Order: sequence, then structure tokens, then C-alpha cells
Amino acid sequence: MTKSWTEIGLKKEWSEKPGLELRFIAMKMLHYSKMMLTCVLFFIIYCSVGVYGDIEMDYHGPVTGILTKNVKIPCSFRVIPDQPINSAKVIWWKDQAYSGSLLYQCVRNSDLSGNCTKSTGRFSFGGNLPERNIALWISNVTQSDAGLYFCRIELEEKVNWFTSQGITLNVKAMLGALGAVLGIVLFVNLYVLASFCRRVAATNSSEDADNVYHNFPRRADLDGIYMNARKTTPTSK
Repeated sequence: MTKSWTEIGLKKEWSEKPGLELRFIAMKMLHYSKMMLTCVLFFIIYCSVGVYGDIEMDYHGPVTGILTKNVKIPCSFRVIPDQPINSAKVIWWKDQAYSGSLLYQCVRNSDLSGNCTKSTGRFSFGGNLPERNIALWISNVTQSDAGLYFCRIELEEKVNWFTSQGITLNVKAMLGALGAVLGIVLFVNLYVLASFCRRVAATNSSEDADNVYHNFPRRADLDGIYMNARKTTPTSK
């Protein structure tokens, strides 16, 4: 391997001044120490300033809620590149973002304190922030809850934030179980009615067969035959 003129000059100078080599090694160690210290400081600053990447909201389709029941409106996001979340603020509006009805908002601090465990009326936090889930939980759904919902996530004191597109909530009455019960009741009524009609038809048929012998013109010498035939003919009970 060819040595540079600088290395050759240093070797020659070291041979003339023995203490110079130690001084060079010490300067090199000091240089590497400064580089390592810079890396450590950069890592500390990176961890302290929080999220610096982009936020992307996931798309969610319409949600259906049942009257008087509970429903969860989903909202999730991604941080690119993925990184820990120290503190965040969650906001939910109805009908319109920013200018619509403010339904719910909460804050989670870096020390895990905050008010995201509390509810505001029928609305509460139904997600999990470390899992990038900031869903809204609505209890005792009413017809007026139907409409568009908008969620917003703010990370690290508004350094990064994003608002979702509208998420539709449709509200319906609980007709599934009620429809099944009504269907069973209707089937039973139809069965009873059909049985009654069959019984009436069988009774009329028996009476018509018995009246044949009463209306048939008889002679005195055929009375015995008629009576014997009537005994063997089934009559209505």
C-alpha cells in the first residue's frame, strides 16, 4: 500500500521528536470524542422535540348506529416515519370541521396525564393513542346523532396536526329482533287460521254426506236398507 507524503513526513518528524506522536494520538481521540458527543446531543434533541414526520389519516366508510345503543366512530392515523408519541390533543366536530359543533376534545401529556379518560356528556374517547387510534364513543344513540363527524389530531404542541375527512354516521331503529318476533306471530296466526278452516270444511263435508240419506226418496220396503246404510256411514261428532 502506497503511503502519502503526509504520513511519511509525520513518521520522520515523530522519529526526530518522540513526544509528537502522543500529542497526535491525543488530538485524534479528542476529535472522535467531539463527534460522539455531537451524536449524543443530536439524539437527545431528537427525542425531546417529539414527532417531526408527516401525519396521514386513514379513510373510514359510513358507520351505522342503532337507536338507544352505543356506537364507536373510527378514526386512525399514521406517522411517517413511525415514532413514539409523547403528547397529543384529540378534537371531534359534527357536521363541519372547525366551525361545526365541538363534541369532544382531550389532551394527553408526555407523562401520560391528561383528561382523555373523562367523558363529555354522551361522548368519550374510545381509542388508543399509542396504537394511533382516536375513535369517538357515543352512548345512547339518538336520531339527531346522524350526520358527518370530523376528527383532528395535534401532536407536540401543533408542530404536526391533521384533520380527517367526514365520517358518516347513519342511525336506524332496532328492527331486526322485532321483525323476527312479528314474523313468528304472523306464522302462528296463519297456522291456526288454516287449521280452523280445515276443521270447518271437514264438518260441512260430513253433514252433506249425512243429508243425502235424509233427502233421498224412500219406499217403505227400503227402510231397513236405509237404516243399515246410515249406521255404517260416519257422522259428524
